Amino acid sequence: MLSPLILAVDVVAAPATAHGGATTVKDMAPTIYALAIDNALNLVTAIIILLVGWTVAIWVRRWIRGAFLHMHVLDASLGPILASLARYAILALTVMAVLGRFGVQLTSLIAIIGAAGIAIGLALQGTLSNVASGLMLLLLRPFRSGDMIALLDDPQTRGRVTEIGLFRTTIAAVDNRILSLPNSDVFGGTIVNYSEEPRYRIDITVPVDHVNDLAKIRGAFLEVVEKNDRILKDPAPTVGVSELGDYYATMLIRFWVPYVLRNPVSWELREALHDRMRAEHIAFPTPRQAAVQRNESDLDAALTGVIVAPKDQNTPMPAPLSRVRPAE
Repeated sequence: MLSPLILAVDVVAAPATAHGGATTVKDMAPTIYALAIDNALNLVTAIIILLVGWTVAIWVRRWIRGAFLHMHVLDASLGPILASLARYAILALTVMAVLGRFGVQLTSLIAIIGAAGIAIGLALQGTLSNVASGLMLLLLRPFRSGDMIALLDDPQTRGRVTEIGLFRTTIAAVDNRILSLPNSDVFGGTIVNYSEEPRYRIDITVPVDHVNDLAKIRGAFLEVVEKNDRILKDPAPTVGVSELGDYYATMLIRFWVPYVLRNPVSWELREALHDRMRAEHIAFPTPRQAAVQRNESDLDAALTGVIVAPKDQNTPMPAPLSRVRPAE
């Protein structure tokens, strides 16, 4: 399609060629009038297309966001991203329709945009990798907003997910730090989701002295655990000996609690176990050292380096052994 402006130039140049002289303003008036009306209609149509496209883009964005608030099949964080993509797509189509109204060749424009997109994509490989990883996180859903997660290789990333964006994932760490991690690092790492399962296992180890009756200790510790109402009954708590040392035995107390109660229950149970040990007179482990006497005179002087006086006083004493290593 040729532009109306190019057509107008051809029409204006025609009278000048026919008369073989300069064209007056009076001769150009009809052409200018027709051109103004044509361009005015195109301008009004373009404005209407822009208004309609802008309105539709806003309406579609709001509708998608609202739909994801009541949809539990997909992650709610996917709603704003899809809403923004839909809005930009509608606006791009609107701009293309406006340009086509003024006679712009869309085929050439799309080719130019495609070539520019390839160049930009090669220059922004890392950024596009984050975008792809963000979409995969939202579609595969290894975690959702509000879950407590951590990367297996980095315990300092443990925290609650506050936002999953196109480029980065925001985590509120347990020590009140705000972590902004690239999506490629999160998706490429091993993700530990603590909120996926409602139950959380806690292991408490208590060393006791060998002089204690381990069976008695096991019964006492199991009684303390069963008295706590916040500890889950299924799976049942267990108490056993996990390690035997030189002067101590390590008792293992294993139980399950709701994840949100893991810290208060473990703190409370440790205090209760300590009080029960004092009440039952359970001895805490004490390191022991055994004294050993050895007669150095019975050993070879080459081993001890100690010069022992001979029993016969007439026998000369051997020369002392040198511990200095000869130079190589």
